[in-house]
Amino acid sequence: MGSTGRLARLIAMISMLAALVSAPLLSQTPQMRPEPPRQEKQEPKILDHQPPAVSDQDVEAFAAASKDIEKLNIAFLPKFEEANKQGPAAAEVTRRQALDDMKRAVEKRGLSVDKFNAIYDLAGSNPDLQRRIDKALGSDR
Repeated sequence: MGSTGRLARLIAMISMLAALVSAPLLSQTPQMRPEPPRQEKQEPKILDHQPPAVSDQDVEAFAAASKDIEKLNIAFLPKFEEANKQGPAAAEVTRRQALDDMKRAVEKRGLSVDKFNAIYDLAGSNPDLQRRIDKALGSDR
């Protein structure tokens, strides 16, 4: 699978994790990630600082946590399907369990959820970071 496919799958996985730090999402499905607010067109600003650096250790931790989240998504998919048949309350319990497990997966790799999400957000606009993550994701696949 090419790097584009791995990144697309990674984005889908991380979308679920993003719900951990968002406002209550009882009405959203686990695969949704809130879109950032749209801003009015402004004059370009000259940045007097570089984007925050992401260490190799954090890239490796991010990639490892992403792989763990992918495994959890695969494991929880049949549970979500069954819970949805049982009704909204069962689906919510399953969603919360999946999110708790994903949070633990991130923290087990030495990252906070906020740091994980910050790396994810930064990777969206930083091709160099995207390549580093892709390389780390492919290192044991």
